[in-house]
Parts: sequence; C-alpha cells; structure tokens
Amino acid sequence: MAKNEGNKELLLECAWRLADWNQERPMIESALDSMTPVATPRRRVFETYLALLAAYSAKTPEEAAVAKKTFAKLCDEGVQLSLRKWYYLSETVTQAHYPLLQTFQQFVELQETQQIFASLAQTNAQNLDTRSAELKSIVGTWRDRLPNLWDDINVWSDLVAWRQHVFSAINKAYLPLVPPPNAPGGQQNASSFAYRGFHETAWIINRFAHVARKHNLNEVCITSLTKIYTLPNIEIQEAFLKLREQAKAHYQNPSELASGLEVIDNTNLMYFNGPQKAEFFTLKGMFLAKLKLHDEANQTFNLAVSMDMSFPKAWAEWGEYHDRMFKENPTDLNIAANAVGCYLQAAGLYKSAKVRRLLVRTLWLLSLDDAAGTIAKAFDNYKGEIPTWYWITFVPQLLLTYTKTDARYVRNILVKIAKTYPQALFFQLRTTRDDLQQAKLRWLAGEKMRQQAIMRAADAAAAKGEAPPPEPESSSQPLVTPGGTQIPAPIQGQRQPWDWVDDIMAILKTAFPLLALSMEMIVDQMSSRFKPQPDEDIYRLISALLSDALQVRDPCFAFLPSPVAYLVPRSQQYVARAALPNDDGLLAPSTNSNIARFAESLQPPHTKVRFAPPAASEQNFSTRY
Repeated sequence: MAKNEGNKELLLECAWRLADWNQERPMIESALDSMTPVATPRRRVFETYLALLAAYSAKTPEEAAVAKKTFAKLCDEGVQLSLRKWYYLSETVTQAHYPLLQTFQQFVELQETQQIFASLAQTNAQNLDTRSAELKSIVGTWRDRLPNLWDDINVWSDLVAWRQHVFSAINKAYLPLVPPPNAPGGQQNASSFAYRGFHETAWIINRFAHVARKHNLNEVCITSLTKIYTLPNIEIQEAFLKLREQAKAHYQNPSELASGLEVIDNTNLMYFNGPQKAEFFTLKGMFLAKLKLHDEANQTFNLAVSMDMSFPKAWAEWGEYHDRMFKENPTDLNIAANAVGCYLQAAGLYKSAKVRRLLVRTLWLLSLDDAAGTIAKAFDNYKGEIPTWYWITFVPQLLLTYTKTDARYVRNILVKIAKTYPQALFFQLRTTRDDLQQAKLRWLAGEKMRQQAIMRAADAAAAKGEAPPPEPESSSQPLVTPGGTQIPAPIQGQRQPWDWVDDIMAILKTAFPLLALSMEMIVDQMSSRFKPQPDEDIYRLISALLSDALQVRDPCFAFLPSPVAYLVPRSQQYVARAALPNDDGLLAPSTNSNIARFAESLQPPHTKVRFAPPAASEQNFSTRY
C-alpha cells in the first residue's frame, strides 16, 4: 500500500519492521533519496543503519573506511538534531520528550551494533566461543535497557523490530560456523554459541508478548508468540515462557478458556524442571476453577503443590481459589481456614513485596472467625517461616486485634517483631499501652464506685436487720480508649488487655534494654520540645473561643444541621449576627464557662486579669437559632 500510495515515510517504517535490509537496501536507499531533504532524527536513524550495513558489506577496505566515516557522521548529526529538538521543548519533561528519549536510545544501540558487527567480521570457527562471549555483555545490557512496562506498545514494537535486524545478522554470521552434530562437543557448542541470535530473538519476543498481555492486547500477544515456532533453536526456559504467556492470554478471555486448557494439556512436561511443572499445573487449576470444575481444580492445585512444595505461586493461587469458594459459601469457615493455611505457606516462601497482599487477606479472614477459633487454628497449626519484615506494615492491625482478644497467633507475631525489629514496634506499642492505661484507670474507678455502692447497700440492710442484697454484676459495656478503640468489658479474675500488652513490652525491654531506654528518652524529649509555647497555646484557645462565640444562631440557618453550621465562614457568621436587630450580642453560657476555665489555667499569670469570669447578668440569656 505504501508503494502504491507513494508514501515514502510509511514505506520506510514498514521496511523497518518487515524487510531484510541487506536484500532490500537498493529500494530503501532510493526511497530515502526521493524524500524531501529536510533532516529528522528518524530519517537519520535509517540512514545510519544503512551506512553501517554498507561498512561491513563493502568489497574493498577503502569503501569500508568511507562507510564507517559516514556512519559516525550520520550518528553525530542524528544526536545533534535530537538535542536541538529537545532544547526547543519546555524544561519540564512531558510526553513530547519521550520520542526523543527513545531516539537517543536508538543511536546508543546503533553505536553498540557497530561493535557487534566488528566482532562478527572477525569471527571464525576457531574463535566462535570467544567472540560469542564478547557479544554476551552487549546483548545482556540490551536485556536490561527496555522501555517501561506502561509505555506505548508501538515503542516496544519498534524496539523489537530493530533488535531483530541485529539478531538476524548474528545468525547469518554464526550458523555457517556450526560444527556437525557428530563432531566432539558439536551439539553443545551449537546450543551455547552458534544459536545466540535465535535465543535473544525468542527472549525479546516473549518480553514483548508479556507487555502486550499487560496492555490487554491478547491478539497481539498470541500473534507475536507464534513467531517463536519459526526459530530452529530456543532454550527450554524460553519455550516455557512462551507457553505460559500464551495460556495467560487465553485465560483473560472467557471465550478462550477451552483453548488455553488445550494448550496446557498438549504440552509435554518431560523437559521442564519441578517449579516449571508446578506452574503449569497451577495454570491448569486456574482454568478449571474458572470453568467451575471445582473438584478437578482442587486436585490439580494439590498436584501442583506436590510437584514443588517450595513454589509460592501454587500456594497463593490455591489460597485464592479457597478464598473465592468462601465468598460463595460464607458459612463454611473450614474453607476460610484452608485459604489462610495456603496464604501463610505462600507468604513464608515469597521473598518479595507480594507477601503483603496475602497478609491482608489473611487478616481479613481471621477477622471473620467464630468463637471456636476455626480459622485461627489454621494459623496456629502453621509451622513454616513467618515473614516478620512484612508483618511490620500491619502492626496497628495486630495491636488492635490483640487488645480485643488474646489470640495466640497475634502474640507470636508481635513477639517475633519485638525480638527482631524492636524500633518498628516500640512507639506504636507504647501508644497502645498508654491508651489502655487510661481505660484501665476509668475501669478501676468504676469498680471502686461499684464496691462502695455494695458496701453502702450492705450497711443499710444491716441497720434494718435485713439480709444484704445480691451484688450487682459488673458492667458489660465495652471500654473505649482515648484513641477510639473499643475493647471488651474486663472480667474479674482474668488477665486484661493491658496485661497482654505489658507482656509484649516487657519482652522487648528485656531483649533490648539500652535501646528501649534510648527510645523512652526520645519520647520524653519529643513531648517536651514539641510542646507549644504559652503564647502559641493562648492563640489556639482564643481562636477556638472566637469560633464558638461567632456561631450562627439565627433562624435563617436553622435548616442546616448542627455540624454544618460550624462550617460557615467566620466572617459570614459575624455579618449574619450583626445584621439581626434583636441580637443582644451576648455570649452563650457554654462559651462563658469555657472562658472561665481558660482564665484559671492561663499562663503566664499576669494575663489572667484580662479574662475575668463574666458577670451573672451576662450568663442568663437564651440561645437563639
């Protein structure tokens, strides 16, 4: 179509992705010559690559030297053009800068390609292994130098097309040097050196298919994976990645579940190792679960785990399967217990941040436990490794759970954190202990009043000669800490939540006495140094009193709920009150009492005279709304 339309730019882009530039070089050169003479970075990329091909396909050394000079000149011109365009853009990096960054990368890889071509020109059957090792560092760098996963798929497509040109050149140079299969060590050398271009091609295609699948371009993913079948030699790892990406692409489309399951069933697993077999069976279990074949799915997940007990993904997917089953049957807590067991196994095997997602689901399922502790038993029965580092994120949730119930699994996790990462636990544990201490004082005061009432009732009954009345039961209402946490009502004769927290604090201080003392001193210094100055405290209280005094108490704002009325701007409140002829301008009784309390605690003392308590006549007025 580009030829018929005479669109030279489109013709070059198509040739960049499809054509063999060695064979089609005359056509490509004529297309470049017929274009307008305006230089662009993209055009310089094409011209530089043509100069590179001419340099290493020249028939005489003089032609090769001239072509190499042309290559260096075009490469420098392309970089300068890109820098000039970059200079014209804004200083803030935007989307307009991204194509230029990709062009810079293209010129860097063109210069590295010159090193590859120079190595290929000097390669023979005797130094094949040495020259191949030289290329390994460059292609290894190319594996690390990739676009971002979220970059446009066209950027990835252009990079894959460009690198396939280089890998094709490597194949053309190495394949004639492959020793015959019956030669000593011939097959091994062929696999490790001569087919490096095919191996790199398979790797970049698999990576491109992975990115396409992440972009929900499943057709692009599957189409690109079919190109791997045309490669005569690929590594076992690349064959595994190809099949895995193909299965996952089918898994995302509900209408292709049968096709994906067929791909897995038709795969010969004899050449794969244990973790790869476990992943294939995990994928098969995911397909069966999505097809509502629950018995087969459960058996397949069990088989995947038995293939490799240390493969975390199999445990995680099995746990997610039980988690989905529990959502369908929320009354069967045994399914939730199975999910918690699988999540804990996966969390103990993962060595990355993937653990946090599993721990979140574990905590959620444990919050749905019954009085018998059906789900908690799964945690108690777990004997594997506990990822203490990743539990640090959930210290507030663990402390909240621990103050409500003396769960053994929570205590074990907190003890491990206290012994391994005491600084991550100390300050939150100390805050929880202080909150519980205030709740404890209120509970003890209530118990003291209850005992005094019992004694007074007993004395009154004894004075009348009657039998003492039965003792009233303790209040069953939960206690509320200053932080807003509700804890169960304490029971006489049992250990209380503050005792549980004190045990953890004692373990931490016993294990790290000097560190605990240092952190206590830090807390004391913070409380003393961050305490507001008297002037700052006075300003804060005056602002609060002014807001309270100017509250809108007018019928025109009666339709507003009480909390909303306080959100009216202060100036609007003042104007609203000043415009009312019947507003006497007096303060509300609550404001007067607040002023009186403020004057009593005012510092320094010489400022108290300006906040004398209001007269009694000012306190007897009704609040108007």
